[in-house]
Amino acid sequence: MLGIDKEEYTIKDLYLSSEFMAFNFAMGFRTDPLMSFIRKNLGKTYYSDIYTSYVNGTERIPVQDDSTYFEPEATARVKSFMTTPGSVAEVLNKIPIPPITGSNGWVLSSERSSSGKVLFGNDTHIGFGQPAVWYEAHMEYPGFSFYGNYLAGLPFAAIGHTKEKTWGLTMLENDDLDFYQERVKPGDSTQYWANGHWNKFTTKKKVIKVKGAEDVVLAVMESRHGPVVSEVMPEWKQVTGDAVAMYWTHLNFLIIYYRLPTNSIMQMISMNSEMVFHKLFHPV
Repeated sequence: MLGIDKEEYTIKDLYLSSEFMAFNFAMGFRTDPLMSFIRKNLGKTYYSDIYTSYVNGTERIPVQDDSTYFEPEATARVKSFMTTPGSVAEVLNKIPIPPITGSNGWVLSSERSSSGKVLFGNDTHIGFGQPAVWYEAHMEYPGFSFYGNYLAGLPFAAIGHTKEKTWGLTMLENDDLDFYQERVKPGDSTQYWANGHWNKFTTKKKVIKVKGAEDVVLAVMESRHGPVVSEVMPEWKQVTGDAVAMYWTHLNFLIIYYRLPTNSIMQMISMNSEMVFHKLFHPV
């Protein structure tokens, strides 16, 4: 259907599927450039209205129409920024796979249901698409009965149930992504300022395979914070002329502090292990 030759599934594919999910939930790719743009171009008044409008412990539901709340010129500038050619927001709107951007789940006690049974609901907010994002599996063998929904590329059920237990998947959109403006040495773009002296960017070559076209070769520079993304996120050019590097805990936390690869996949394996599953969950 896609016109792409089949390849053997590997552990790398498993990790890439997990990375795609994590990327979708990293809202900082979209919000951080926008907030920086508002602060620089529209001033602290507009920025403060957004940044300080939430008070810990309260829930705020906006009721005003933004088109009348903000000045028309400011609204137009923000909308123009959000449609920057090549921006992350524009790219996500064009990819053929539906974005994974939210979720919720809830449980209703048997004391509150008309059937006297516990009710469990889970909405992953992961839409249908072609190629398919979801696939179903129903497994039966003596002493075991399982039905679940899997995300393509991940051999572990994100949502499922046995005859006694059920589980779902939701995401916490924590602030796990930061961007750093790097001071590049005048006349030498291979160095940046940090810790009181000039440091060399490290450079890696990345090759992106493109169907029906030549490979795209990227020279990825990295500072102490992470890869420089300002060349592939053009929206940053409306904020600063300096290099902008990205620090993402999803990629960096365990590697930097413990010198170990991320253990997210191992956690998924554990959750789908019958032995661990029976220890964690009890019939209700």
